[in-house]
Amino acid sequence: MDHIAVDGSRGEGGGQTVRTALALSCITGRPVSVRHIRHNRRVPGLRPQHVAATRILQQMCGGTMRGDRVGSDTLEFRPGTMRDSTITADVGTAGSVPLVLQAAVPAAWASGARLDLTVTGGTDVRWAPTADYARLVMGAAYGGMGARLNVEVQRRGYYPRGGGRIRARVGRGRLAPAELTACPSGGISVLCTQHGVDAAEDAESIAGELERAGHACTLEVSDQESTGPGAAILAYRTGRGFAAGADALYGNGFGGVAGRLLGCASIDENLADMLVVPASVAGGLSVFETGRLTKHLETTLYVSSTITGCRYGISRTGNGIQVRIRGAAT
Repeated sequence: MDHIAVDGSRGEGGGQTVRTALALSCITGRPVSVRHIRHNRRVPGLRPQHVAATRILQQMCGGTMRGDRVGSDTLEFRPGTMRDSTITADVGTAGSVPLVLQAAVPAAWASGARLDLTVTGGTDVRWAPTADYARLVMGAAYGGMGARLNVEVQRRGYYPRGGGRIRARVGRGRLAPAELTACPSGGISVLCTQHGVDAAEDAESIAGELERAGHACTLEVSDQESTGPGAAILAYRTGRGFAAGADALYGNGFGGVAGRLLGCASIDENLADMLVVPASVAGGLSVFETGRLTKHLETTLYVSSTITGCRYGISRTGNGIQVRIRGAAT
């Protein structure tokens, strides 16, 4: 079978293209070739966290690969057969472990394979979802689509030092289309994890802002083991038909967290692109509403439709956009 060609310069032009393409290659059994990897980034080509993700996926399916080295702008991947796996990996830098999970978890879950994955790297870093976002928001959304997923943060690794460790376990579960169009309701949780710094006042400020906007809040501040100083805050709410979160790192400005959460439609903009891979192979119609068509969402829709043949449509709503994906059953 010939490789399906994927243009890595399309859309956001970053690592999302590689993670999406290889996860779907594992699920569908179709070989892929990704060119112009991270073409739109200051330092193009694969970075250590992308190489780590590709090698984890390779182990999960026993596939073969060419170009899996730091700096490579071309990657060819031919999957084998997905199987139950126990894998331990180290990104080697503060590269984001939650982004690795975005590729590995759907690949195992949609293939009906068990996965016990422990990854060392950055748990809470810039330009990536925090560990608690992956555990509580992404985990809730995937659970609503039938995933049996447990994410355990064993040690924090804040930016820029990294060295944290996350264990993710995926059991055999069904894969169902998503329906996330309900108006977010109920209380809001604010969670702050920290080590070597004091972000409690920032967390209290966020909770206070949410309460002044008329929302009941619970606040938890937790000092946790970490390889270096840092803090992360997540404000979130999940329920039937919605899942939304907003997070930030200490030193990167916590000021916009409350506003970003309150501005969410049924799901937040970061979650939208995480739902496309499972939705594209769920074999039914997935519908979700989010704030806008981001470059990450545009990219994931392009890659997923290229590999799976899924069909999708986007329409305007009062709060943003509605995305409909007719999955192609594998």
